[in-house]
Amino acid sequence: MIMRLPGEATDEFFTILPYTPNGKTNMIAYLAARSDAPNYGKLLDFHFPKNSLVVGPQQVDSNIDQTPSISSQFTLLNQQGSGIIRGNLLVLPIETSLLYIEPIYLQSSGSVQIPQLKKVIVATGQRVAMEDTLDKALNTLLGNATTPSPSPSGTPPSGTQAQL
Repeated sequence: MIMRLPGEATDEFFTILPYTPNGKTNMIAYLAARSDAPNYGKLLDFHFPKNSLVVGPQQVDSNIDQTPSISSQFTLLNQQGSGIIRGNLLVLPIETSLLYIEPIYLQSSGSVQIPQLKKVIVATGQRVAMEDTLDKALNTLLGNATTPSPSPSGTPPSGTQAQL
């Protein structure tokens, strides 16, 4: 993914691996592997304070499975010759919080089995949302009911970034 690591001035391409203690489900740290020059191959570890309980990937998966609106949609999508494939749960550090993102694919059980991105799940802590796109899922998770629609004339809207 391309984003800015905590304490860094620029965006970079890197991979994140979350760490949970053996036999526990809370996350205690994550490892970021840098992939841009001149830092290619360098590993950075980020530890959370010992007195904090950070929701780990296993807990997020459990929260997803226990969300009634999501489990009912999984049941519907798993019927009539198709099945769901849950993609990798991504952990994204954003400033002082973590955002979890999981793609959901639908695959036919017929002769042509090409997975199609069907839904996107986003989560922070105990809050979970699933929608057709990442933008919609983020808006649902953050409580934004609507997204600005493009102006009918095809010209971009005017104003500052904060106003948009």
